[in-house]
Amino acid sequence: MKLLCTLAAALFFVGCATTDAAKPTAEAAPAAAPAPVRAPTAAVEKPAEPTFAHMNWDQVATAMASGATLCDARSKTGYDAGHIKGAVHTPYKAENGMAALPADKASQLVFYCGGPSCRASWKAAVVAKNLGYTNIGEYKGGYPEWAKLNAAK
Repeated sequence: MKLLCTLAAALFFVGCATTDAAKPTAEAAPAAAPAPVRAPTAAVEKPAEPTFAHMNWDQVATAMASGATLCDARSKTGYDAGHIKGAVHTPYKAENGMAALPADKASQLVFYCGGPSCRASWKAAVVAKNLGYTNIGEYKGGYPEWAKLNAAK
């Protein structure tokens, strides 16, 4: 009888092991969800910033003599404290700040501000470009350079 109980127990365990192995288990881990597809950040390029012709004072003076509009992109305070003779005030941040620009979008515009480290002239030139102006230059020396060049005069 001992032999019969041992044999029955062995068959029971073997049968259970075989049955469980053949059945798919609900407890199995679900398949991993596919990773979202993302563009590689190194491949994404920023659009190039617009560039404008850099002009020295002699080029600016020649352009003005030919009818170019000289545009002071500094704040009202800076403009009122002193500006290049003949310049119009074009504060790019102000509402209607570009109202002084000529109607002809092909007119030559030359923007200046507080010198090489100031970006107001570039920003104002970008606004003018976005308004449709096509002939834009930038006097990077700005008011400080002009004032130095004209101090002795």
